[in-house]
Amino acid sequence: MALLHADILATIVAFAPLEAISPMMRASRFFYHEGPKALLRHGVGLDTDETVAKFIRFINAEGGTRSRYVTELYIIFDEYDEGTVMSESSAELLSGLLRTLTFDRLTTLHIDRCETTLVAYPSLLTALKGLPDVRDIALDSCGKRACDLVSGLGGHLRHAMLIYSVEEPIGAAPVQDIHPLTTLRSSHDTLTKLDVHFMDEHLPRSLYPPPFPNVREFEIAWCHYPLLSPYIHALPNLRTLSFITTFDMEDASSAVVLAPHREGNRLEQLQYGSWKSLDYVYGRVADLYISGLTCQVRHLSLHMVEETFEMLSNVVEDTRPSDLSLHTMRAGAFDNASGVPAILRQAGAAKLEVFKWDVQLDPEDKDLNLISASTDLVSCMRPLSLRKLELVFTCFDFADQIRERVRLGPTLPQSEVEKFLGALDLANLGAQFLSSIPTLELVTLEICGHRVRKHERVVVSSEGTTVTTRGDDDDDDDSHYD
Repeated sequence: MALLHADILATIVAFAPLEAISPMMRASRFFYHEGPKALLRHGVGLDTDETVAKFIRFINAEGGTRSRYVTELYIIFDEYDEGTVMSESSAELLSGLLRTLTFDRLTTLHIDRCETTLVAYPSLLTALKGLPDVRDIALDSCGKRACDLVSGLGGHLRHAMLIYSVEEPIGAAPVQDIHPLTTLRSSHDTLTKLDVHFMDEHLPRSLYPPPFPNVREFEIAWCHYPLLSPYIHALPNLRTLSFITTFDMEDASSAVVLAPHREGNRLEQLQYGSWKSLDYVYGRVADLYISGLTCQVRHLSLHMVEETFEMLSNVVEDTRPSDLSLHTMRAGAFDNASGVPAILRQAGAAKLEVFKWDVQLDPEDKDLNLISASTDLVSCMRPLSLRKLELVFTCFDFADQIRERVRLGPTLPQSEVEKFLGALDLANLGAQFLSSIPTLELVTLEICGHRVRKHERVVVSSEGTTVTTRGDDDDDDDSHYD
């Protein structure tokens, strides 16, 4: 009987399904040794005392050499289940394992309920600090102990996600002990990506750290009306900036409430400078409005719900995008005098080359004249150097919202705008856009969520037209070309 070479056997176990590896390890001494490499490359998740015990037994087999194959460690005891917390015995056993064995390939560390765990078990904090080469860290519910861990890991971090505690106030600790920019100071040469959630503390200029020259991506989420200046100073070569709800939701439509935060940011940037340019910026209109961001943005992606079109106008004027992706969910978007057409005529939109607009119809738009609206769009876009246009009419829940407002039954007749969209020839409209705007190369039009019409997407270019249709409940496409 021919024997398989060791490299062939190693390849077999490397590509085997996870559920097959344990039986293979019991069947062969070779697989017993090679199997852990395949199992551990997918990361280790510890979510109960039982899994901690099993992990420790597994790693200690073969003289503890298996620790060299651990690359990712997730301590993810369920934060929503008060009965699921790491016990003291599990914490001590895990601490001992991390201290005594070699985990030199462990580069990813994620910990939920981080502050509570580290406060309860200082020995675990000490052991985690001893990991030699952690590069990707995500800590949930951060406080001072979690920040001590980040500082103690040395200068190897490339990606840090710090989610601060929303249950316990962190203001009791000095800001320099918990702010992400001071906490990550030792990794200022290696960090490339930073995510900061729920950090409301402002860092005084006197405490600004040296710049992080290699950070290209930054996400700031659920931070209450943040000042951008510390991050502008610390991340001078940033290319991608994402905002997630940095304002109180009830303030989204109130320029009176948001304006002071915007002015504070604008004054700081006027005095100390801003980024020269950014490749991509994402957020709600209110996020960008209060940020006061004043730099050219290549691709600006905005989501608009309660915000005013004046806010949107200010954001576009400040960022001067060449590629604008816009999702609107409020009435008046097609208003020629104050809606999106008016914004496309202002100086901030003069450099637009790509415009993608997903307009979710509002019940107040039920009598909207889309023929007139399309004419206004062509008029305001004709002077631009647009190459690509994408327009999506989203009708999901449109009828239900009208029904709720006027208290009509399930036989609600179609509104004027629904009738128009139901009969609209998207290919013809796309051809009109293409012929009316000299620089346009590609037009994509789409209708989705309509009560009586299938989801349809049309792409029109000088090379022809592609029409794709599908029902709400099927994924089969029916495409044809002209």
